[in-house]
Amino acid sequence: MLITKINIPEDEKKGLARINMPRTEKLVLIAGANGSGKSRILDKIKNTLLEKPTIADIEREISDKKRYENEIRTQEENLILMHEQNKGVGGGKYSDEEIQRVKNIIESLNSLIEKNTKSLKWNLIETSEVKEFYDYVDFVPKNLDLTDSRSHNRYRLIESVKKLDQVGVANSSESTFAKIQHVQDLWFNATHPSSSVNENNKFKYIADYERLCDYVNTFLGAKLDRTGDGDATIFGRVLGESGLSDGQKVLLQLCLALYTQQSKLNDFIIFMDEPENHLHPKALIEVVDKLFSTLANGQLWIATHSINLLAHYDPKHIWYVENGEISFSGNIPERVLEGLIGNQDEIDKLSNFLSLPAQMATAKFSFECLMSPKAIVTGVGDPQTTQIINAINSLKNKGDRLRILDFGAGKGRLLSTIFDTTASTEVNVSEWLDYYAYDLPSEDKAECLKVLERVYGSDKTRYFDDEEKFKGALEEHTFDMIIMCNVFHEIDPKGWLDLFREGGLIRSTLSEEGTLLIVEDQLIPVGEKAYKNGFLVFDKPQFKKLFGIKADYREDDFKQDGRLKAHFIPANVLKNISNASRVEAIKSLREAAKIKIKKLRSEDASFKNGKLHGFWIQQVANAQLCLDEFE
Repeated sequence: MLITKINIPEDEKKGLARINMPRTEKLVLIAGANGSGKSRILDKIKNTLLEKPTIADIEREISDKKRYENEIRTQEENLILMHEQNKGVGGGKYSDEEIQRVKNIIESLNSLIEKNTKSLKWNLIETSEVKEFYDYVDFVPKNLDLTDSRSHNRYRLIESVKKLDQVGVANSSESTFAKIQHVQDLWFNATHPSSSVNENNKFKYIADYERLCDYVNTFLGAKLDRTGDGDATIFGRVLGESGLSDGQKVLLQLCLALYTQQSKLNDFIIFMDEPENHLHPKALIEVVDKLFSTLANGQLWIATHSINLLAHYDPKHIWYVENGEISFSGNIPERVLEGLIGNQDEIDKLSNFLSLPAQMATAKFSFECLMSPKAIVTGVGDPQTTQIINAINSLKNKGDRLRILDFGAGKGRLLSTIFDTTASTEVNVSEWLDYYAYDLPSEDKAECLKVLERVYGSDKTRYFDDEEKFKGALEEHTFDMIIMCNVFHEIDPKGWLDLFREGGLIRSTLSEEGTLLIVEDQLIPVGEKAYKNGFLVFDKPQFKKLFGIKADYREDDFKQDGRLKAHFIPANVLKNISNASRVEAIKSLREAAKIKIKKLRSEDASFKNGKLHGFWIQQVANAQLCLDEFE
């Protein structure tokens, strides 16, 4: 649920002007200096939300209004009869007091109807849906006294762990260490040589602990470990004696809350009041990014005076508070900076960043394009991996065991995420997915082999970094699907023909009815120098020209925003690739990029447009450099 519109009257007692927010995004950043009123506004919005009429309230008001209206009609009819009888022979049957009493009843009922009407027209806060109840979650830990789980017996430990399942961080100080200890205990029992844990639970406990370790490493850069006595440790010290700083205590509580509640938070309205307290700016942004990514249908409100946080997000999310009055920022105006920094010298130091955002974005992207690409490991919920899993499931539903090649497997993030995503199901991944990994020789091999061992045990035949050994180990046309995730743009166009045409690695190992799945971020967020001439990001028009595809082919746009796309290329068109089709496809990209650049130069010079400008300039330059070699 989202708050979509706010119109709350002035509150003189709290020193607040009218809160008028005619349109709010999924992320709302309320900026302001200390004492400006941003926290008071946040509290006012929260309290007003709780007063919003629910479905039951509305139904009751409608029912009451109808009942009052019926009663008024009855009383009005009685009043008419009373007057008529008083006019009749031997009148004077009803006194003035009795008639006035009926009039008073009608007046009272009209007052109740007026209250009903006002309740039904209540519009201080509008939401994306009408709910049975309205609630919110505060998500900033206030208690920094973390309970040492060593003082718990087994029963109390489990009870503390369960409290963290409740959405929010109200119980996080009591439950954080207990949760770590409990998840580690389950993992330890599952991996013990004499373990009696059944296979399904064993996979789940191992996956849960590894996911927890990933979270702790991401948020705190720390490794979880275990003493010989079975006590969980962090930074090499037992949890209760770890000596964490206040910032680390806040961060660890947020980390465990997100780890535990991720699937439950997606529909909540979450409020954070000055989460930057105790947190390093980098850690703050990581927390907010992670939290925001979990809110599929929810909303995140943050009151902040952190310039770093404000600069990290699109200005459309920013509202500014001054002297108890809130207004839309749009871009970060001078008054926002003056309010937050309060010193012209400090503003001058930031002026290059703030006054030249488009140029900075272009320069940053251009600099990144001189660097080699980096392999990454992502967790459950990664959009591109989710997109691929959906594609695999569309084939899986046909019932047969799927043979998949992850081309350019890197650290094995695809298989790792599939394994973690399906850990709670009864069917093991290895029973329905026949997965193989191929990549060029790299230091990522060790990580990928670890993932393969998690899923397939000691099977050493699933990873290849040598083309001849790969072809020799497997029969031709064996794979149902070959997946390239963020890989195609890293392949030098000089190698396309050898890779895709008859006899090439892709064509010779993909089944005749198989699919080449190319997943790309059509606007890669970080520039890179994948090969001598940079990189080329193709979209549907370019793939159709490259492979000579006349008809349409399946294409999935994960977020329907033109960014994350999956291209389902049929195996039978790969043979159409030629030098001529390669040149035609690259020319198509060059011309499309020129159109994008012209359009961007007619728009506002924002940071976002500057970054896009840098991307498309690189596409034009890289395409021309490639064409110079082929024409």
